[in-house]
Amino acid sequence: MQRFRLSFFLISLFLLYSQVNYASSLYDRLSEKARAYIVSGESSKALDLYSSMSTISDITKEQRANSLLLRSITLWKELGNKGLAIKGLEDITYRYMDTDAAGDALFFMGLIYEGNGNFKKARKILKSFMKNYPEHMRYENARRIMKKMDEYCDVDNLLVRVCLKTGTGVDIRSESRLFVYPFKSVMDHFKADIINSFLYVNGKKYVETAFLFISDSDLVIVDGIKYRGKISITVNNGKLEVVNIIPLKNYLKSVVPAEMPESWDIEALKSQAVVSRTYALYMMMKNRGKNYDLKSDTWYQMYKGVISEGVKSSEAVQTTESQFMSFKDKPVLAAFHSNSGGRTADPLYFWDEKFPYLNGFKDRFSPSKEWSLKMDFEKLSIRLFNDRWQVQGVRVVKRSPSGRVLKLLLKTDGGLFYIKGDKFRQKMGLKEVKSTLFKIVNMKKGLFIKGRGFGHGIGLSQYGAKNMAEKGYKYKKIIQFYFSGMVSIVKKMPDSLKNESSNIRLSKFF
Repeated sequence: MQRFRLSFFLISLFLLYSQVNYASSLYDRLSEKARAYIVSGESSKALDLYSSMSTISDITKEQRANSLLLRSITLWKELGNKGLAIKGLEDITYRYMDTDAAGDALFFMGLIYEGNGNFKKARKILKSFMKNYPEHMRYENARRIMKKMDEYCDVDNLLVRVCLKTGTGVDIRSESRLFVYPFKSVMDHFKADIINSFLYVNGKKYVETAFLFISDSDLVIVDGIKYRGKISITVNNGKLEVVNIIPLKNYLKSVVPAEMPESWDIEALKSQAVVSRTYALYMMMKNRGKNYDLKSDTWYQMYKGVISEGVKSSEAVQTTESQFMSFKDKPVLAAFHSNSGGRTADPLYFWDEKFPYLNGFKDRFSPSKEWSLKMDFEKLSIRLFNDRWQVQGVRVVKRSPSGRVLKLLLKTDGGLFYIKGDKFRQKMGLKEVKSTLFKIVNMKKGLFIKGRGFGHGIGLSQYGAKNMAEKGYKYKKIIQFYFSGMVSIVKKMPDSLKNESSNIRLSKFF
Protein backbone atom coordinates (compact mmCIF):
# COMPACT_ATOMS: atom_id res chain seq x y z
CA MET A 1 0.00 0.00 0.00
CA GLN A 2 2.82 2.38 0.90
CA ARG A 3 4.60 1.42 -2.34
CA PHE A 4 1.41 2.26 -4.29
CA ARG A 5 1.12 5.66 -2.62
CA LEU A 6 4.77 6.45 -3.40
CA SER A 7 4.33 5.43 -7.02
CA PHE A 8 1.17 7.53 -7.31
CA PHE A 9 2.99 10.54 -5.84
CA LEU A 10 5.89 10.16 -8.27
CA ILE A 11 3.55 9.79 -11.24
CA SER A 12 1.58 12.91 -10.16
CA LEU A 13 4.78 14.87 -9.70
CA PHE A 14 5.96 13.80 -13.18
CA LEU A 15 2.65 14.80 -14.77
CA LEU A 16 2.69 18.16 -12.98
CA TYR A 17 6.29 18.77 -14.10
CA SER A 18 5.36 17.80 -17.63
CA GLN A 19 2.42 20.23 -17.64
CA VAL A 20 4.53 23.09 -16.30
CA ASN A 21 7.32 22.24 -18.70
CA TYR A 22 4.84 22.05 -21.59
CA ALA A 23 3.24 25.37 -20.56
CA SER A 24 6.63 27.08 -20.28
CA SER A 25 7.68 25.60 -23.57
CA LEU A 26 4.44 26.78 -25.21
CA TYR A 27 4.86 30.28 -23.75
CA ASP A 28 8.46 30.46 -24.96
CA ARG A 29 7.52 29.27 -28.45
CA LEU A 30 4.69 31.77 -28.78
CA SER A 31 6.86 34.59 -27.40
CA GLU A 32 9.53 33.81 -29.95
CA LYS A 33 6.93 33.77 -32.71
CA ALA A 34 5.61 37.19 -31.59
CA ARG A 35 9.14 38.61 -31.58
CA ALA A 36 9.64 37.31 -35.11
CA TYR A 37 6.47 39.15 -36.19
CA ILE A 38 7.83 42.39 -34.75
CA VAL A 39 11.20 41.97 -36.45
CA SER A 40 9.49 41.40 -39.79
CA GLY A 41 7.33 44.50 -39.33
CA GLU A 42 4.09 42.59 -38.64
CA SER A 43 3.38 44.27 -35.30
CA SER A 44 -0.41 43.79 -35.55
CA LYS A 45 0.07 40.01 -35.71
CA ALA A 46 2.34 40.17 -32.68
CA LEU A 47 -0.32 42.20 -30.88
CA ASP A 48 -2.98 39.55 -31.57
CA LEU A 49 -0.66 36.75 -30.48
CA TYR A 50 0.19 38.46 -27.17
CA SER A 51 -3.56 38.91 -26.54
CA SER A 52 -4.28 35.21 -27.14
CA MET A 53 -1.30 34.17 -25.00
CA SER A 54 -2.78 36.00 -22.01
CA THR A 55 -5.89 33.76 -22.16
CA ILE A 56 -4.06 30.39 -22.14
CA SER A 57 -5.08 28.60 -18.96
CA ASP A 58 -2.01 26.36 -18.72
CA ILE A 59 0.56 29.18 -18.36
CA THR A 60 1.44 30.84 -15.07
CA LYS A 61 -0.01 34.06 -13.71
CA GLU A 62 3.36 35.78 -14.21
CA GLN A 63 3.42 34.68 -17.85
CA ARG A 64 -0.12 35.97 -18.48
CA ALA A 65 0.81 39.31 -16.96
CA ASN A 66 4.00 39.37 -19.00
CA SER A 67 2.04 38.67 -22.21
CA LEU A 68 -0.15 41.70 -21.52
CA LEU A 69 2.96 43.72 -20.71
CA LEU A 70 4.52 42.82 -24.06
CA ARG A 71 1.23 43.68 -25.79
CA SER A 72 1.24 47.17 -24.22
CA ILE A 73 4.89 47.76 -25.10
CA THR A 74 4.14 46.77 -28.71
CA LEU A 75 1.25 49.25 -28.79
CA TRP A 76 3.59 51.95 -27.48
CA LYS A 77 6.86 51.27 -29.25
CA GLU A 78 5.77 49.69 -32.53
CA LEU A 79 2.32 51.15 -33.21
CA GLY A 80 2.64 54.51 -31.41
CA ASN A 81 -0.66 54.13 -29.57
CA LYS A 82 0.32 55.49 -26.15
CA GLY A 83 -3.27 55.82 -24.94
CA LEU A 84 -4.11 52.12 -25.37
CA ALA A 85 -0.67 51.17 -24.08
CA ILE A 86 -1.31 53.07 -20.82
CA LYS A 87 -4.72 51.43 -20.43
CA GLY A 88 -3.13 48.00 -20.84
CA LEU A 89 -0.38 48.79 -18.33
CA GLU A 90 -2.92 50.12 -15.82
CA ASP A 91 -4.91 46.87 -16.21
CA ILE A 92 -1.81 44.84 -15.30
CA THR A 93 -1.26 46.85 -12.10
CA TYR A 94 -4.87 46.14 -11.03
CA ARG A 95 -5.20 42.46 -12.02
CA TYR A 96 -1.64 41.23 -11.42
CA MET A 97 -0.45 43.44 -8.59
CA ASP A 98 1.69 40.69 -7.00
CA THR A 99 3.74 39.97 -10.14
CA ASP A 100 7.04 41.39 -11.34
CA ALA A 101 5.23 42.41 -14.53
CA ALA A 102 3.15 44.86 -12.48
CA GLY A 103 6.35 46.62 -11.46
CA ASP A 104 7.43 46.74 -15.10
CA ALA A 105 4.00 48.12 -16.03
CA LEU A 106 4.37 51.00 -13.55
CA PHE A 107 7.89 51.74 -14.75
CA PHE A 108 6.89 51.83 -18.43
CA MET A 109 3.83 53.97 -17.65
CA GLY A 110 6.19 56.46 -16.02
CA LEU A 111 8.39 56.42 -19.13
CA ILE A 112 5.43 57.10 -21.43
CA TYR A 113 4.27 60.09 -19.36
CA GLU A 114 7.85 61.37 -19.12
CA GLY A 115 8.18 61.10 -22.90
CA ASN A 116 4.92 63.03 -23.34
CA GLY A 117 6.26 65.82 -21.13
CA ASN A 118 3.79 65.20 -18.31
CA PHE A 119 6.44 65.16 -15.61
CA LYS A 120 3.97 65.55 -12.76
CA LYS A 121 2.18 62.31 -13.66
CA ALA A 122 5.46 60.54 -14.43
CA ARG A 123 6.89 61.45 -11.02
CA LYS A 124 3.78 60.20 -9.22
CA ILE A 125 3.89 56.83 -11.02
CA LEU A 126 7.64 56.33 -10.64
CA LYS A 127 7.43 57.20 -6.93
CA SER A 128 4.80 54.46 -6.55
CA PHE A 129 7.04 52.05 -8.46
CA MET A 130 10.07 52.79 -6.26
CA LYS A 131 8.02 52.51 -3.07
CA ASN A 132 6.34 49.18 -3.93
CA TYR A 133 9.16 47.49 -5.86
CA PRO A 134 12.44 48.49 -4.13
CA GLU A 135 14.19 45.30 -5.28
CA HIS A 136 13.08 45.56 -8.88
CA MET A 137 15.80 45.43 -11.56
CA ARG A 138 14.59 48.78 -12.97
CA TYR A 139 14.76 50.64 -9.65
CA GLU A 140 18.05 52.44 -10.41
CA ASN A 141 16.79 53.50 -13.85
CA ALA A 142 13.70 54.98 -12.22
CA ARG A 143 15.87 56.86 -9.72
CA ARG A 144 18.00 58.36 -12.51
CA ILE A 145 14.90 59.43 -14.47
CA MET A 146 13.46 61.09 -11.36
CA LYS A 147 16.71 63.01 -10.84
CA LYS A 148 16.71 64.15 -14.46
CA MET A 149 13.11 65.36 -14.18
CA ASP A 150 13.95 67.27 -11.00
CA GLU A 151 16.56 69.19 -13.00
CA TYR A 152 14.05 69.91 -15.78
CA CYS A 153 11.50 71.13 -13.26
CA ASP A 154 13.79 73.87 -11.99
CA VAL A 155 12.95 77.14 -13.73
CA ASP A 156 16.56 78.29 -13.36
CA ASN A 157 17.71 75.32 -15.47
CA LEU A 158 15.70 76.44 -18.49
CA LEU A 159 17.90 77.37 -21.43
CA VAL A 160 17.58 80.97 -22.58
CA ARG A 161 18.81 82.08 -26.02
CA VAL A 162 20.55 85.46 -26.02
CA CYS A 163 21.51 87.13 -29.31
CA LEU A 164 24.98 88.57 -28.79
CA LYS A 165 25.40 90.17 -32.21
CA THR A 166 24.28 90.23 -35.82
CA GLY A 167 26.95 91.02 -38.37
CA THR A 168 29.28 89.83 -41.10
CA GLY A 169 32.05 88.39 -38.97
CA VAL A 170 32.76 86.66 -35.65
CA ASP A 171 35.73 85.02 -33.93
CA ILE A 172 35.03 82.12 -31.55
CA ARG A 173 37.63 80.48 -29.33
CA SER A 174 37.96 78.50 -26.11
CA GLU A 175 40.57 78.09 -23.40
CA SER A 176 40.07 74.33 -23.76
CA ARG A 177 38.79 72.10 -26.55
CA LEU A 178 36.16 73.64 -28.81
CA PHE A 179 33.74 71.15 -30.36
CA VAL A 180 32.07 72.35 -33.54
CA TYR A 181 28.90 70.83 -34.98
CA PRO A 182 27.91 69.77 -37.65
CA PHE A 183 31.63 69.22 -38.29
CA LYS A 184 31.81 66.96 -35.20
CA SER A 185 35.40 68.04 -34.83
CA VAL A 186 37.68 69.90 -32.43
CA MET A 187 39.04 73.31 -33.44
CA ASP A 188 41.40 75.83 -31.84
CA HIS A 189 39.35 78.73 -33.11
CA PHE A 190 36.54 79.43 -35.54
CA LYS A 191 36.61 82.65 -37.55
CA ALA A 192 33.52 83.14 -39.70
CA ASP A 193 32.94 85.90 -42.25
CA ILE A 194 30.28 86.73 -44.79
CA ILE A 195 32.02 87.83 -48.01
CA ASN A 196 29.93 88.59 -51.11
CA SER A 197 26.99 86.74 -49.52
CA PHE A 198 29.07 83.56 -49.01
CA LEU A 199 30.22 82.07 -45.70
CA TYR A 200 33.94 81.63 -45.11
CA VAL A 201 35.28 79.70 -42.10
CA ASN A 202 38.97 80.23 -41.30
CA GLY A 203 39.35 81.47 -44.87
CA LYS A 204 37.62 78.52 -46.52
CA LYS A 205 34.23 78.73 -48.24
CA TYR A 206 31.39 76.66 -46.72
CA VAL A 207 27.78 75.85 -47.61
CA GLU A 208 26.62 75.13 -44.05
CA THR A 209 24.24 77.71 -42.53
CA ALA A 210 24.21 76.71 -38.84
CA PHE A 211 26.88 75.79 -36.28
CA LEU A 212 26.95 74.88 -32.59
CA PHE A 213 30.00 75.41 -30.37
CA ILE A 214 30.60 73.53 -27.11
CA SER A 215 33.65 73.96 -24.88
CA ASP A 216 35.05 71.47 -22.36
CA SER A 217 35.30 74.26 -19.80
CA ASP A 218 31.78 75.61 -20.53
CA LEU A 219 33.43 78.94 -21.40
CA VAL A 220 33.34 80.11 -25.01
CA ILE A 221 35.13 83.30 -26.09
CA VAL A 222 33.22 85.37 -28.65
CA ASP A 223 35.15 88.33 -30.10
CA GLY A 224 37.32 88.36 -26.98
CA ILE A 225 34.45 88.19 -24.44
CA LYS A 226 33.89 85.07 -22.30
CA TYR A 227 30.43 83.53 -22.10
CA ARG A 228 29.14 80.47 -20.30
CA GLY A 229 27.09 77.80 -22.07
CA LYS A 230 27.00 77.11 -25.79
CA ILE A 231 27.19 79.37 -28.82
CA SER A 232 25.23 78.93 -32.02
CA ILE A 233 25.75 80.73 -35.32
CA THR A 234 23.09 80.92 -37.99
CA VAL A 235 23.46 82.52 -41.41
CA ASN A 236 20.30 84.59 -41.74
CA ASN A 237 19.60 87.06 -44.56
CA GLY A 238 23.26 87.38 -45.44
CA LYS A 239 24.38 88.01 -41.85
CA LEU A 240 25.71 85.95 -38.97
CA GLU A 241 23.36 85.65 -35.99
CA VAL A 242 25.41 84.78 -32.90
CA VAL A 243 23.35 83.35 -30.03
CA ASN A 244 24.43 82.28 -26.54
CA ILE A 245 22.45 79.28 -25.22
CA ILE A 246 22.76 79.32 -21.45
CA PRO A 247 20.90 78.13 -18.32
CA LEU A 248 18.71 80.90 -16.95
CA LYS A 249 20.55 81.00 -13.59
CA ASN A 250 23.91 81.63 -15.28
CA TYR A 251 22.37 84.28 -17.52
CA LEU A 252 21.01 86.07 -14.43
CA LYS A 253 24.38 86.00 -12.67
CA SER A 254 25.65 88.24 -15.47
CA VAL A 255 22.50 90.36 -15.91
CA VAL A 256 21.81 91.37 -12.29
CA PRO A 257 25.16 93.14 -11.64
CA ALA A 258 25.09 94.61 -15.17
CA GLU A 259 21.71 96.20 -14.36
CA MET A 260 22.20 97.07 -10.66
CA PRO A 261 25.42 97.99 -8.79
CA GLU A 262 26.96 95.08 -6.88
CA SER A 263 27.46 97.38 -3.87
CA TRP A 264 23.73 97.88 -3.27
CA ASP A 265 21.77 96.19 -0.47
CA ILE A 266 21.21 92.46 -0.97
CA GLU A 267 17.40 92.88 -0.82
CA ALA A 268 17.51 95.33 -3.73
CA LEU A 269 19.67 92.85 -5.68
CA LYS A 270 17.18 90.07 -4.89
CA SER A 271 14.33 92.19 -6.23
CA GLN A 272 16.35 92.75 -9.42
CA ALA A 273 17.04 89.01 -9.69
CA VAL A 274 13.32 88.15 -9.51
CA VAL A 275 12.39 90.94 -11.93
CA SER A 276 15.10 89.99 -14.43
CA ARG A 277 14.20 86.29 -14.21
CA THR A 278 10.54 87.14 -14.82
CA TYR A 279 11.35 89.38 -17.75
CA ALA A 280 13.46 86.63 -19.34
CA LEU A 281 10.63 84.08 -18.90
CA TYR A 282 8.16 86.54 -20.41
CA MET A 283 10.38 87.00 -23.46
CA MET A 284 10.94 83.24 -23.77
CA MET A 285 7.18 82.80 -23.84
CA LYS A 286 6.69 85.66 -26.30
CA ASN A 287 9.48 84.65 -28.70
CA ARG A 288 8.93 80.91 -28.84
CA GLY A 289 9.54 79.67 -32.36
CA LYS A 290 12.01 82.47 -33.11
CA ASN A 291 15.80 82.21 -33.32
CA TYR A 292 16.41 83.87 -29.95
CA ASP A 293 14.56 85.08 -26.84
CA LEU A 294 16.44 88.26 -25.96
CA LYS A 295 19.24 90.50 -27.09
CA SER A 296 22.12 91.52 -24.84
CA ASP A 297 21.52 95.30 -24.90
CA THR A 298 19.57 97.89 -22.90
CA TRP A 299 16.44 97.42 -24.99
CA TYR A 300 16.13 94.01 -23.35
CA GLN A 301 18.50 93.43 -20.40
CA MET A 302 22.21 94.16 -20.21
CA TYR A 303 24.18 90.92 -20.52
CA LYS A 304 27.98 91.07 -20.55
CA GLY A 305 29.01 87.45 -20.05
CA VAL A 306 31.35 86.23 -17.32
CA ILE A 307 33.11 89.57 -16.74
CA SER A 308 30.12 91.20 -15.01
CA GLU A 309 29.45 88.36 -12.54
CA GLY A 310 29.78 89.25 -8.85
CA VAL A 311 29.68 87.41 -5.54
CA LYS A 312 26.85 89.39 -3.95
CA SER A 313 24.64 89.46 -7.04
CA SER A 314 25.19 85.72 -7.60
CA GLU A 315 24.02 85.19 -4.01
CA ALA A 316 20.88 87.19 -4.85
CA VAL A 317 20.21 84.87 -7.82
CA GLN A 318 20.82 81.74 -5.75
CA THR A 319 18.72 82.76 -2.74
CA THR A 320 15.76 83.60 -5.01
CA GLU A 321 16.26 80.40 -7.04
CA SER A 322 13.57 79.91 -9.71
CA GLN A 323 11.29 82.59 -8.20
CA PHE A 324 9.38 84.78 -10.65
CA MET A 325 6.34 87.03 -10.77
CA SER A 326 3.14 85.42 -11.99
CA PHE A 327 -0.26 86.84 -12.91
CA LYS A 328 -3.00 84.39 -13.96
CA ASP A 329 -0.34 81.66 -14.12
CA LYS A 330 1.83 83.52 -16.62
CA PRO A 331 5.11 85.39 -16.19
CA VAL A 332 4.39 89.12 -16.13
CA LEU A 333 5.98 91.80 -18.24
CA ALA A 334 8.51 92.69 -15.54
CA ALA A 335 9.50 96.16 -16.70
CA PHE A 336 12.07 98.13 -14.74
CA HIS A 337 13.94 101.42 -15.01
CA SER A 338 16.55 103.39 -13.13
CA ASN A 339 14.51 106.14 -11.42
CA SER A 340 10.82 107.04 -11.68
CA GLY A 341 11.43 110.67 -10.74
CA GLY A 342 8.76 110.40 -8.04
CA ARG A 343 5.98 108.96 -10.21
CA THR A 344 5.80 105.70 -12.16
CA ALA A 345 4.25 105.54 -15.62
CA ASP A 346 1.30 103.65 -17.10
CA PRO A 347 2.43 101.45 -20.05
CA LEU A 348 -0.74 102.37 -21.93
CA TYR A 349 0.92 105.65 -22.90
CA PHE A 350 4.25 104.04 -23.81
CA TRP A 351 3.43 100.65 -25.37
CA ASP A 352 -0.24 101.35 -26.20
CA GLU A 353 -1.18 98.37 -24.06
CA LYS A 354 -2.74 98.02 -20.62
CA PHE A 355 -1.37 95.63 -17.98
CA PRO A 356 -3.40 95.23 -14.75
CA TYR A 357 -0.29 94.92 -12.58
CA LEU A 358 1.48 97.99 -14.06
CA ASN A 359 -0.05 101.33 -13.12
CA GLY A 360 1.21 104.85 -12.73
CA PHE A 361 1.32 106.01 -9.11
CA LYS A 362 3.17 108.36 -6.79
CA ASP A 363 6.49 106.76 -5.90
CA ARG A 364 7.58 107.98 -2.48
CA PHE A 365 10.75 105.87 -2.52
CA SER A 366 12.34 107.10 -5.77
CA PRO A 367 14.37 110.28 -5.24
CA SER A 368 13.24 113.14 -7.46
CA LYS A 369 16.69 113.52 -8.91
CA GLU A 370 16.70 116.37 -11.43
CA TRP A 371 18.71 116.71 -14.61
CA SER A 372 18.99 119.41 -17.26
CA LEU A 373 20.22 119.87 -20.80
CA LYS A 374 21.01 122.82 -23.03
CA MET A 375 21.12 122.39 -26.80
CA ASP A 376 21.30 124.95 -29.58
CA PHE A 377 18.89 124.77 -32.52
CA GLU A 378 21.65 123.87 -34.97
CA LYS A 379 22.62 120.74 -33.08
CA LEU A 380 18.95 119.99 -32.42
CA SER A 381 18.24 120.15 -36.17
CA ILE A 382 20.97 117.61 -36.86
CA ARG A 383 19.63 115.24 -34.17
CA LEU A 384 16.01 115.48 -35.26
CA PHE A 385 16.14 116.02 -39.04
CA ASN A 386 19.72 115.27 -40.02
CA ASP A 387 19.99 118.99 -40.80
CA ARG A 388 17.27 118.82 -43.49
CA TRP A 389 15.18 121.45 -41.70
CA GLN A 390 16.20 124.04 -39.15
CA VAL A 391 14.37 123.88 -35.82
CA GLN A 392 13.11 127.25 -34.62
CA GLY A 393 11.13 126.20 -31.54
CA VAL A 394 9.70 123.24 -29.61
CA ARG A 395 6.49 123.02 -27.57
CA VAL A 396 4.96 120.20 -25.48
CA VAL A 397 1.37 119.62 -26.63
CA LYS A 398 0.37 116.44 -24.77
CA ARG A 399 1.30 114.74 -21.49
CA SER A 400 0.32 111.47 -19.83
CA PRO A 401 -1.38 111.40 -16.38
CA SER A 402 2.06 110.86 -14.83
CA GLY A 403 3.27 114.11 -16.43
CA ARG A 404 5.44 112.48 -19.09
CA VAL A 405 5.66 114.08 -22.51
CA LEU A 406 3.57 112.21 -25.10
CA LYS A 407 3.74 114.65 -28.03
CA LEU A 408 5.72 117.72 -29.05
CA LEU A 409 5.25 120.29 -31.80
CA LEU A 410 8.38 121.26 -33.73
CA LYS A 411 8.46 124.58 -35.54
CA THR A 412 10.94 124.51 -38.46
CA ASP A 413 11.73 126.41 -41.62
CA GLY A 414 10.06 123.55 -43.47
CA GLY A 415 6.80 123.74 -41.54
CA LEU A 416 5.30 122.24 -38.38
CA PHE A 417 6.00 118.66 -37.32
CA TYR A 418 4.69 116.51 -34.48
CA ILE A 419 6.92 113.96 -32.72
CA LYS A 420 6.18 111.50 -29.93
CA GLY A 421 7.88 112.08 -26.61
CA ASP A 422 9.76 108.75 -26.53
CA LYS A 423 10.90 109.24 -30.15
CA PHE A 424 12.15 112.73 -29.30
CA ARG A 425 14.11 111.25 -26.39
CA GLN A 426 15.67 108.55 -28.60
CA LYS A 427 16.80 111.06 -31.23
CA MET A 428 18.16 113.44 -28.63
CA GLY A 429 20.03 110.64 -26.80
CA LEU A 430 18.75 108.43 -23.97
CA LYS A 431 21.55 109.45 -21.64
CA GLU A 432 21.08 113.15 -22.32
CA VAL A 433 17.30 113.32 -22.17
CA LYS A 434 17.08 110.82 -19.34
CA SER A 435 13.28 110.52 -19.30
CA THR A 436 10.16 112.05 -20.83
CA LEU A 437 9.29 113.62 -17.49
CA PHE A 438 10.59 117.04 -18.51
CA LYS A 439 9.75 120.67 -19.25
CA ILE A 440 11.05 122.77 -22.15
CA VAL A 441 12.10 126.42 -22.19
CA ASN A 442 12.71 127.97 -25.63
CA MET A 443 15.63 130.37 -25.63
CA LYS A 444 16.93 132.66 -28.35
CA LYS A 445 19.35 130.16 -29.88
CA GLY A 446 18.19 126.83 -28.50
CA LEU A 447 16.40 124.83 -25.83
CA PHE A 448 16.74 124.36 -22.09
CA ILE A 449 15.28 121.03 -20.96
CA LYS A 450 14.78 120.27 -17.28
CA GLY A 451 13.53 116.88 -16.10
CA ARG A 452 13.37 114.21 -13.39
CA GLY A 453 14.01 110.49 -13.32
CA PHE A 454 15.85 108.15 -15.65
CA GLY A 455 14.16 105.66 -17.97
CA HIS A 456 10.60 104.98 -19.11
CA GLY A 457 9.24 104.94 -15.55
CA ILE A 458 7.27 101.67 -15.89
CA GLY A 459 7.44 98.94 -13.25
CA LEU A 460 10.29 98.63 -10.76
CA SER A 461 12.33 101.74 -9.99
CA GLN A 462 15.85 100.51 -9.23
CA TYR A 463 16.70 103.54 -7.09
CA GLY A 464 13.33 103.11 -5.37
CA ALA A 465 14.25 99.48 -4.64
CA LYS A 466 17.60 100.65 -3.26
CA ASN A 467 15.93 103.10 -0.87
CA MET A 468 13.31 100.55 0.23
CA ALA A 469 16.01 97.95 0.93
CA GLU A 470 18.00 100.49 2.97
CA LYS A 471 14.85 101.22 4.99
CA GLY A 472 14.51 97.50 5.85
CA TYR A 473 12.01 96.30 3.23
CA LYS A 474 12.50 92.74 1.95
CA TYR A 475 12.61 91.98 -1.75
CA LYS A 476 9.05 90.58 -1.93
CA LYS A 477 7.63 93.76 -0.41
CA ILE A 478 9.65 95.84 -2.86
CA ILE A 479 8.24 93.89 -5.80
CA GLN A 480 4.67 94.06 -4.51
CA PHE A 481 4.95 97.83 -4.11
CA TYR A 482 5.97 98.41 -7.72
CA PHE A 483 3.65 95.84 -9.27
CA SER A 484 0.45 96.94 -7.54
CA GLY A 485 0.39 93.94 -5.20
CA MET A 486 -1.41 91.97 -7.93
CA VAL A 487 1.41 89.56 -8.77
CA SER A 488 2.36 86.37 -6.97
CA ILE A 489 5.96 85.26 -6.52
CA VAL A 490 6.07 81.55 -7.36
CA LYS A 491 8.59 78.83 -8.22
CA LYS A 492 6.53 76.26 -10.15
CA MET A 493 6.76 76.01 -13.91
CA PRO A 494 3.99 78.23 -15.36
CA ASP A 495 1.22 76.69 -17.45
CA SER A 496 2.21 78.96 -20.31
CA LEU A 497 5.56 77.13 -20.58
CA LYS A 498 4.37 73.57 -19.96
CA ASN A 499 3.84 70.85 -22.57
CA GLU A 500 5.85 72.81 -25.12
CA SER A 501 6.69 69.66 -27.07
CA SER A 502 8.06 71.64 -30.01
CA ASN A 503 10.76 73.28 -27.91
CA ILE A 504 13.20 71.19 -25.89
CA ARG A 505 14.40 74.32 -24.07
CA LEU A 506 11.29 74.43 -21.97
CA SER A 507 10.64 72.27 -18.97
CA LYS A 508 7.32 70.42 -19.05
CA PHE A 509 6.82 69.47 -15.43
CA PHE A 510 3.28 70.65 -14.91
